[in-house]
Amino acid sequence: MSLNAMYMLRNVVTGAFEHRVGKWQGAVGTDGKVTDMHALLVLFKIKNKNVQMLIHAPANYVGVYARKEKGKWKCISYHDSCWRSDGVERFLFEHREDMRFTFSAAWVEKVGTVVEHITDAILVVALSQEQLEKFRQIRKKKYE
Repeated sequence: MSLNAMYMLRNVVTGAFEHRVGKWQGAVGTDGKVTDMHALLVLFKIKNKNVQMLIHAPANYVGVYARKEKGKWKCISYHDSCWRSDGVERFLFEHREDMRFTFSAAWVEKVGTVVEHITDAILVVALSQEQLEKFRQIRKKKYE
């Protein structure tokens, strides 16, 4: 993938997150209820392995996570503004030579309920409270 294509893909992924999901997912609303907890899930093939990238923002900070096949999630970054460059862009740059979109979600282990198919490779998913806690623990481990 050329650098121009990589930057274009970065803008598509980060723009989809900002416009379809956004920050403050799972915050307590003025009515005292927790808002819907959504994340952006992006599906790739890297060296013929299925890879998932999940972008979620429980508050102002945005977490970027990835996992290969059905392995454990890894926190790539958790920032308020640098998540685009330190998270998404760095991931894409590191894998630019071997990356392809996956256009079939049949292999996806259930991450959350699919809320919206932006494309077959970019989905909005709803996260449970358990999943939010799991991602919080993964972040905490990285930044301790």
